[in-house]
This record gives sequence, structure tokens and C-alpha cells, in this order.
Amino acid sequence: MKYPRIEEHRGRYPIRWMCSALVVSNRGFRSWRSRPEPSRRQQDRRLLIDIRTSFENSDRTYGSPRVLKDLRELGQRTSEKRVARIMQENGITATQKRRFKVTTQSGHNLPVHPNLLNRDFSIAQPNRVWLGDITYIRTEEGWLYLAALIDLCSRRVVGWNTADRIDRWLTLTALQQALRDRQPTPGLIHHSDQGGQYAAYKYQACLKKAQVTPSMSRKGDCWDNGVPRTPSRRCSTGDESLASRNRVAGPGSKLRRAALVKSHGGERRRKGAT
Repeated sequence: MKYPRIEEHRGRYPIRWMCSALVVSNRGFRSWRSRPEPSRRQQDRRLLIDIRTSFENSDRTYGSPRVLKDLRELGQRTSEKRVARIMQENGITATQKRRFKVTTQSGHNLPVHPNLLNRDFSIAQPNRVWLGDITYIRTEEGWLYLAALIDLCSRRVVGWNTADRIDRWLTLTALQQALRDRQPTPGLIHHSDQGGQYAAYKYQACLKKAQVTPSMSRKGDCWDNGVPRTPSRRCSTGDESLASRNRVAGPGSKLRRAALVKSHGGERRRKGAT
């Protein structure tokens, strides 16, 4: 492994200095370079290209098991052990999810509404049911909270808003945007949890004015509001892959936030352990 490391940094540091630091001879390194590359090493280099592609497409969240599934879809015949070794040798490490953050503030005395969906998330037409959801994203500047409204027919975001804190304006602005852009007909069902942001008087008044029927999941039952792999959940979970590449403050922050939501609104993502 010493010679490949020297080769890797050959353009940055003097060869003689690196040979001395790693206690190998300069002549030995040059002899190693003149030899034909072993076929297995050539295969590893070709495999590394597909591994990097899978890893980057997953927002740097895939470990060797899910990378291997991508490779097998491409027709690559290899093992998880080999994939793990190549990833380790090249510093490819899956980012980990951060500690769970509570986004539902249900400790209030505001009126709540019955559950009209009863976990029936199969909607055939757009603008019939919208799901309200709040999630969080780790960024370079700290936590960013995202309120999104998702059409259960298309599973696409129809309204959204971001802020560095959870308050009632976070969700209300997302709702106002969705109503303005989509202009739904009367009879639309708005489903959410029982959080204070959705039960707030101004939020409910906005729904009533637009002739939207409110629906809320039962308290403490996440499955009532648990549409699998919705766009807001795909760009949430405190994923450090977003933290390392997204800045949400300063010039152009509005455009960066919009790009963040849109880029994670329809992505392909494998289930399974990292």
C-alpha cells in the first residue's frame, strides 16, 4: 500500500521525500511503477467509478450493501466485501443520520379535527388531498425547518416554506403559496398531524376561507400521517450529506433553498440499512 500512496501524491510532493518518509527505496518505487498493473487492480479502478456514481447519486448516504445493489443492476459481478474494501481504501464513507428532532407541538388547547383519511393514501386525482408535514434539514448554518404541502395523487410538493425556527408562520406561508399557485376547487381535504402550527386559528381560518376541509391524524399515531417516502421526508432526517454541501444563509439563499427542496422532491432512493 505504500507505493500506491506515493503514486497518488506524486504531483504534490517530491518522490524522494515521500520514499524516505515511508521507509521505502526510490529505486523500488520506480521499479514498481514500471511493472504492469495487476488485472485485479485494474478491475478495482473500473469498479471504483461505478461505486462513486452510486454513492454520489445517493447524496453520499449509501454504504456497501446498497451500493452493491446498484452495481448488480449494472451487471457488475462482485461481492459486498470487495465493495466495502474499495470504499474504505478510497475514503468513501456513508454519512449518518443525526439525532431525531421533534417537530410536532401537540401540547395545546386548540380545536382538532377528525381523521377523514383513515390511512387511505391512494388518491386518484390531484388537488383532492394535500398532506401537511414539517421536517428538518441540517445545514452549515444550523437546523433548517421545512414545512411542505404534498399532493397525495402526484406525491409532489405544492407549497413549501423554510425557516430557522418552527412557528405558525412557517406552515401558514406554505399553505398560502399552495392555494395561490394551485387554486383548488372546494372540497379539497387538508390532512396533517395535531401540531399547534396546523391547529392555529389563522391557519384554520385560511383553510375555511378557501373551502378546504381539515383532517388530522390521531394524537401519538405517526402511521395516520405516514405516507412513505414523501418528498419532504426525503430531504429531511438531519442528513449530514445536506449539511456538508448546502448553505442556506447569505446572498442567493432563497434560490438555494428552492433548489434544495426541488432536488429532493422526486429522487430515487433505495430502502435498507446503510
